[in-house]
Amino acid sequence: MKAAKGVILIVFIVFSINCSWNKSDKFNLEKHIGDYLVVHCEGKSDCRFRLNEVTPFKWDKFYFFDASIEGHRIVEITGISADYKENMKRKFIFVKNNRIVYFEENESDIESAVEGEINFQDADRKNYAVFDYIAEFRVSPAYRGFALECLNCDKTQ
Repeated sequence: MKAAKGVILIVFIVFSINCSWNKSDKFNLEKHIGDYLVVHCEGKSDCRFRLNEVTPFKWDKFYFFDASIEGHRIVEITGISADYKENMKRKFIFVKNNRIVYFEENESDIESAVEGEINFQDADRKNYAVFDYIAEFRVSPAYRGFALECLNCDKTQ
């Protein structure tokens, strides 16, 4: 009986550690970009980078949607049908050959930026932005995160 209790306790501990490990170990691209920019831009007055330098996967188009956009608009803009939740989260959608290769949702706050938030300035006027693989960004510190301005994008879209 004592041995059975010991085995149950060990299984419980291993299960608990495994569950908490998986939650904290989940890859978050926005955090990854922020961590990269902290190191890459330190001490630089004019910091620039390409998003393709920090993404650990292949893509040809990146869509950024702010938290206010409706799911049906995402389908209209991307041409890709999926179950886009209208949950007031900012969406990062990376596409390769018209297929989603990476999708991430990040918290948003209508009153202020959330800690570590990446703000794509090109999205300010229309609540989304689209970038090609070669997009180059100027990085500026912003409240609680970074503001990125695309330098080689078509601003008329």
